[in-house]
Amino acid sequence: MHCSDRIVGNFVSKLRAQPGFERTLLVIGSDHKVMKNSADIFLDSFIQRNLSLFIIDDHNSHQGSVISNPGTSFDIGATILSYLTGVRFVELGLGRSLIPPSKSLLSKHKNLDSFAKQLDGWRPSFLQFWRFPDSLTGGFSVNDQGIVNVEGSFFALPVAFELGSGAKIENIILIDFFQSEFQRSNKTVLLIYKCPLIQSGLYCFILIKDIKERVSGLITLNKLIFLQDLEESVKEAIPETEQQIRS
Repeated sequence: MHCSDRIVGNFVSKLRAQPGFERTLLVIGSDHKVMKNSADIFLDSFIQRNLSLFIIDDHNSHQGSVISNPGTSFDIGATILSYLTGVRFVELGLGRSLIPPSKSLLSKHKNLDSFAKQLDGWRPSFLQFWRFPDSLTGGFSVNDQGIVNVEGSFFALPVAFELGSGAKIENIILIDFFQSEFQRSNKTVLLIYKCPLIQSGLYCFILIKDIKERVSGLITLNKLIFLQDLEESVKEAIPETEQQIRS
């Protein structure tokens, strides 16, 4: 923990020494505790405080303050924007500045669960901004650079497609650490990623239909692939491929 403090401190010192810093607003914000590491057991003994911490250097002598307005991560950007504009702008997307008298959307709900329920209701509208392909029924392909093409929409690996009935795409996740999360779920998910093998240029898939049913194998490049192809091809290749993936 102290090592991280020192790294951040050195970074801030370098920024302050740069020409033009007098015209710069420096914001340091808190996020999650840490990535998974050997100190987890020690850190878990502390009470988790879901507070947002901002250290804002605006080159003026000022005292620290505590703002007790309830908010979410949506409000971080709006709060920073309000500082940048002298509180002239307090809204940014779903975010609202936490500086009074502005109030966040969360403050209009009884609790976080109520707010989360409303967000779930807005989810279909949110997804339209990304123009996701509707389904995988038309197949997909993967090129030599690891780019997945689904009906003219392109996704860099690793990518996870969460599927509903009829191979309808309900969600697309572009993250590195998704395997363990979905292997514990009961959703149908297709993961496509670079194989953890010494050889380069190989791409793998894992198709999870529920917690108990999972198939995996290698992706054929530059070819239109259907879910049925993955299921059928893996019947012969499961033992060898599974061993390669685990190694």
